[in-house]
Amino acid sequence: MKKIIFCLALLGLGCALPAQNQVVRDFMHKFGRHEQATHLNIGGLFLKIAAKNSDDDEANRIMRSISSLHLLNFDENNPVEAQDISKLMQQLHDDKFEDLAYFKDGDSHIRFLVKEERDVITDVIMVIRGENNFLLLNLEGRLRYSDLNDLNMEVNGSKEFKRLPEDRKTLPKKA
Repeated sequence: MKKIIFCLALLGLGCALPAQNQVVRDFMHKFGRHEQATHLNIGGLFLKIAAKNSDDDEANRIMRSISSLHLLNFDENNPVEAQDISKLMQQLHDDKFEDLAYFKDGDSHIRFLVKEERDVITDVIMVIRGENNFLLLNLEGRLRYSDLNDLNMEVNGSKEFKRLPEDRKTLPKKA
């Protein structure tokens, strides 16, 4: 009986593991093995539990809208080269991701990309590249543009979401 319950639990865990965009998965697999890498995958169940502990109804709603969070971070000794990022960006564009915003802050370049289905954001990717550091954050779920600015997470780079406007229409037009 214990074996049956254990097998069912493993099966349930396998179903609960977050899906991830193949391009992002391949990139994280390639660089996530480095000794200096911080590689994190959080599924929707954990995020929903965290949301229940929030007193803020809006934060709770946004956290429930996220089905998974994937993070790859190098604080120093960054092995990700400029050509790796160029290739990643090209593959993401080929996979129907659109550029949302780009910011430069000192030596850091911050880029947001989104994938949408009928005005609902299903994927958000944030890439931060500095002189010695790198961060790739991928959120999957069902989000609105206003949710991005309101995200309040204790994850490296999350403060950059505050730079995004409440509405996509207020983003500066590309030249």
